[in-house]
Amino acid sequence: MHPSRKNGLRRLHWVTMLVPRPTNPEVCPLCGQGNQCAMELERATGQKRPPCWCTEATFSTELLARIPVLDRGKACICAACAAAAERNAG
Repeated sequence: MHPSRKNGLRRLHWVTMLVPRPTNPEVCPLCGQGNQCAMELERATGQKRPPCWCTEATFSTELLARIPVLDRGKACICAACAAAAERNAG
């Protein structure tokens, strides 16, 4: 078996572990799709926006724990991931 494989899964090359990727605040840290955060869009465009849906949302501890440590507090979860977590919790 190739040394970079264990249990059939390919392990990350050690260099990628040393160089963290920058967080994109416009992308959901869970699914990688655009998060459509109104606050980020306002910051990026300078155009006033109504409050983002997420300011009124409640996120479970379990959902927030799924966010990679380096992305916490830097990118919003998208509405689709938040809704899926809510459906799965019930």
